[in-house]
Amino acid sequence: MVRRRSSAYRIRSWPAWVRLLLTYALVVGVALLDSLTGGEVSFSVFYLAPVLFAAWFVRKRVAVAAAVTSSAVWLYFELTTGRVYSSAWIPYWNTLVRLMFFMLTIELASRLQHSLRRERLLGRTDPLTEIANVRRFEEHADYCIADLRRTGRPLTIAYIDLDDFKRVNDSLGHKAGDTLLRTVAQALRSRLRATDLLARVGGDEFGILLPDTDVDGARAILEKTNTALKEAVDGKWPVTQSVGVVTFLDTPHSFDDMIHLADQLMYDGKHAGRARIVQGVWTAEGGMEVTLPLGPARTPVAKSE
Repeated sequence: MVRRRSSAYRIRSWPAWVRLLLTYALVVGVALLDSLTGGEVSFSVFYLAPVLFAAWFVRKRVAVAAAVTSSAVWLYFELTTGRVYSSAWIPYWNTLVRLMFFMLTIELASRLQHSLRRERLLGRTDPLTEIANVRRFEEHADYCIADLRRTGRPLTIAYIDLDDFKRVNDSLGHKAGDTLLRTVAQALRSRLRATDLLARVGGDEFGILLPDTDVDGARAILEKTNTALKEAVDGKWPVTQSVGVVTFLDTPHSFDDMIHLADQLMYDGKHAGRARIVQGVWTAEGGMEVTLPLGPARTPVAKSE
């Protein structure tokens, strides 16, 4: 199932000029309400609306400008609606206090937003390799599946397992294993396009999503990543990679089905001797059709049901 994007995400996707216009439309709207009531009804809390909107959906400096404008409008109505003060300086002092309150609100909103963004980033990033984790991988896969359903453009997924990784951990220690994983992640990412997504989906397992990529395009990209990985680990660690690659010409049933099919091809490669990239094509009508495997050995792999 495709996850719906939040209302906040949709608002941030609006053009900047639309969000800026809406900020000042809120200021004008509150000012009009304040002028119509003639000062008998307080609209003080509503002056926060444009300030908070700008702080959350536009940018901090726009929020500051909205705060100054709101404070000035509020002062204007205090001076023109016949309110009586014991001293002439009191409305100006009140305005300064309100402006300071607005500025504090902006700062708190900005820090909260920064914390939430950082939390979202950490929640979708693998802390060891600093690439996407399985949660982000699944979310992005959902969007790619929706795009395939809408446009019909092919989608490819690759599932990578490091051969003999356990031997590295056992003989060289977990610190060396962690270094290997970071090296592999950097090597793979260096040969991918900006539209592709690399994720760590298990202990020594990686996934790659290749949107708008057919069989030939996937073969070319995976050959590049295979070369990059060999260059990165050559002479340092005795590991290779087994890869299952599935190109979807029709919409898969779910993310789990995508992973299962790619994982199945990856294990076909392991059983055929490891260090292989096994590629297949999936259609709703014909199911999985395995093509000739890539890699150092060209031993045919049986067709998967």
